[in-house]
Amino acid sequence: MDKTNSLEQSQFLYPIPEFFRDLKRETSRILRHKISYRILSEKFLMKKSKWYVNDLILRSKGDPDYILLTRMLNSYEKSFKSNLGNNFKKIEKFFHKYKTSLNSPKKESHPFLLNNYFENINTKEKAYWFGWLLAESNLKRFRLRIETNPKDGILIKRFVNDLRLNPSKVFFQRKYSIQTGKHYMSFHIEISNSKLSTYLKDNGFIEGRKSEKIRFPNFSNKELDMACLLGFFDGDGSHSQGTPSLKSRSRDFLNDVHKKFLLPSYFNPTSDGEMTIGGELFNQLLDNYKRSLPRKRIKYKGQKGRFMWSKEEFQLIISEHPSFTDQELTDLHFKFTGIKVADSTINEKLHKWNINKISKDEYYRLKTLELCKKSWSLKRIYLEAFNLKRWSEHSAKFFRRIYKDDPLLRIGEGSIKDRIKAVYGKKT
Repeated sequence: MDKTNSLEQSQFLYPIPEFFRDLKRETSRILRHKISYRILSEKFLMKKSKWYVNDLILRSKGDPDYILLTRMLNSYEKSFKSNLGNNFKKIEKFFHKYKTSLNSPKKESHPFLLNNYFENINTKEKAYWFGWLLAESNLKRFRLRIETNPKDGILIKRFVNDLRLNPSKVFFQRKYSIQTGKHYMSFHIEISNSKLSTYLKDNGFIEGRKSEKIRFPNFSNKELDMACLLGFFDGDGSHSQGTPSLKSRSRDFLNDVHKKFLLPSYFNPTSDGEMTIGGELFNQLLDNYKRSLPRKRIKYKGQKGRFMWSKEEFQLIISEHPSFTDQELTDLHFKFTGIKVADSTINEKLHKWNINKISKDEYYRLKTLELCKKSWSLKRIYLEAFNLKRWSEHSAKFFRRIYKDDPLLRIGEGSIKDRIKAVYGKKT
C-alpha cells in the first residue's frame, strides 16, 4: 500500500498499535504503576500467550487491512471489566472509538480478482486449487482465509497470479499454538468477496469449521478428480514411512477418496485420520498435473509391476526373516535390488500372494520356545538371540507381552519368567 492510501485510511481508522498503547497507558494510570504488553495479554486479556498483544501489533503493521473483530473486542471488554470493576469506565472510550472506526470506508484489497474463477471447475488447474483450498483455507461468511507453511510459498505466489490477487496482501506472520505451546511462522492471505465465496460453496466447500465435515467433490471426469486430490495432498499430505499418505479429520472425506480411486481394502483410513494412497496412484497424480508443489513431487519407483522379487523369492525371504516389519522388508528390497518400494507395496504382495507373515511378538514367542528346549536361559535368549537391552528393567514386561495369550501361563505361581521355565524349559 502506498503512502497516499495509508494517509487516507489513517484519517478514519483507529490503528491497532495506538489502541493497545492507549489501553496500556490508561490501565497503568488506574493501577498507579506501569504494566507491559505481556501483563496486558496474560492478566487483563486472559490469554495464554504472553506475546498475544505484541503479535496483534506486528500483524497489523504487516497487514494494514487487519482489524479486531467485534467478538474479540467484546471478549476484551469482559476481561477488563472483571479486572478493573468500576474503573473500566475510564478505558471504555477506547473500545467505543475502535468500534466506531470499523465503519470507516476501505479500499478494495483485490481490485482485479477473478471472482468467477470457481463458477465452473472445468480445468485441472481449477480442480487443483479447489483441493488445495480444502486443506489450507477457511471460509467464514464471505471471507476466505488461506494459511500455509512458509516452505510452500511458491503455491501462494501461483495462486495469487492465477486469481489475479493483490500480491501486497500476502503476509508473513508469527502465531502461537495453544496445543504445542510454541510459535510458528506462516504465510497468509485473505479474500473478502461474496461471488467467490458463493461459487466455492456451490461446489461443495463448507463454511466455518470444516475439517471434520469436508467431502471429496464430484467433478465431471477423472483428470479433474486427480488434480483435486493432488491439490489436497500438497496441503495435507506427506511422504511418511516411504508411502504417500493423506491426513484428514473427516473420515467421510477419506472414505470418498478410497471409493472414488478404487483403493485396496488394506489402504483403509486409520483411527487417527491417516490413509495411504499408494505410490502407483500418486505417480498418476503427478503425471496428470505438472504444476503441483515441487518439494512433494516424489516419483515412486518399484511400485506395482516393478516389484523385483518373485512369489517364491518373497516366500523364502519371509521364512528367513519372519520377524521383519514391512519397513525392514522395504529396506531389504532396496539393498538387494537397488529399487526402493513403499511399505504399501510389501503389504500388497503379502495379500495378493497369500503369504503369511507372523508378528514380531509371535516370532519372539516361537523362538523362545525353540531355544528353551535347547536349554538356553531366558536371559541368554533375551540378550543374545534377540539382542535386546536392559534385562533387569524390561525383560519381565517383554515376556508378559509375548506370552499374554498363552493359556498354559495364565495360571500358576511365581513371576512370568518362573512360569515359562516351569512349563517350557529347564531352570536357569
